[in-house]
Amino acid sequence: MQRFMRPKHFLTIFIISASIGAGFLFGWIYTRENNPAASEPQKENLELRLKSEYKFINPLLECDTIENMSNKEINDIKSQVQVLINKELSEKNLDFISVYFRDLNNGPWFGINEKEEFIPGSLLKVPLMISIFKTAESNPGVLQEKILYESGKDETPQYFKPEQEIEPGKIYSVEDLIEAMIKYSDNNAALLLSQIITRKQLEESYVDLGIETPLDSQYSTLVRTYASFFRILFNGTYLNKELSEKALQILTQSTFKDGLRAGVPLDIAIAHKFGEREFGENNEKQLHDCGIIYYPEKPYVLCLMTRGSDFEKLADVIKNISLLVYQKINEE
Repeated sequence: MQRFMRPKHFLTIFIISASIGAGFLFGWIYTRENNPAASEPQKENLELRLKSEYKFINPLLECDTIENMSNKEINDIKSQVQVLINKELSEKNLDFISVYFRDLNNGPWFGINEKEEFIPGSLLKVPLMISIFKTAESNPGVLQEKILYESGKDETPQYFKPEQEIEPGKIYSVEDLIEAMIKYSDNNAALLLSQIITRKQLEESYVDLGIETPLDSQYSTLVRTYASFFRILFNGTYLNKELSEKALQILTQSTFKDGLRAGVPLDIAIAHKFGEREFGENNEKQLHDCGIIYYPEKPYVLCLMTRGSDFEKLADVIKNISLLVYQKINEE
């Protein structure tokens, strides 16, 4: 049994700093990231995907040709999102926002201010989960290892507090801790999990994905590069299919209901993670929500990163954009 101690190694320090604004750079390289040039529906090489065995992933099987969303349709969504953003800015509900959207049926994408960098905050809990699952591919027993949470509590302020937290004196499996970390965004669960993976293992995951290893607590990321992480899980191209499915299934259990989730009907599954950051010196707040919306036959990625002075207003902006995008997809 492993015993919880206040961590001192690099990885744990970095995970702790995630909730106060640490970040990392996702450098996944796209081979096809240009918007379609024609106004008519384009025919592209599209992945034929396995739909019967898995609910949340669509691993690549073979290629075929089908019609995608037209340039006119994608531009219409983008222009209406921009109109909404301008309205929110004029009403001073936010100071800045980056948006990334992509049709996961290998369709078109659009970005708004997608080259702006943000501190990801608790979004960092997702790569920690991925690194542990990668270890579990060769050592499945790691997920059932037991860890005693003896004492101690992360005192980092969280505006959107966990609905439930792990309790001192109780023993948890690694899998239980992963669920607590993602479902409730529990910082204490993240602290415990940081004890079972080495910096080398985490770095190997970064290298495998073409991601630059984080160097300090001020690391930042782009909305577009972070969104690519969800495509990697969806396609089942890094973790095996079973663990990719498990990761996304856990992400659908997130209890954060004030962002992307609030703009989509409850019968539509969403695999997502939010992150927050507050800068006391200038009252700047950052709130992000990124994930996959499983619209039937038309799953899409929507990733929003925001800056402003009021967390509630930022959450409403994310909700309003999520609702608008959903309504436009629902019209097609």
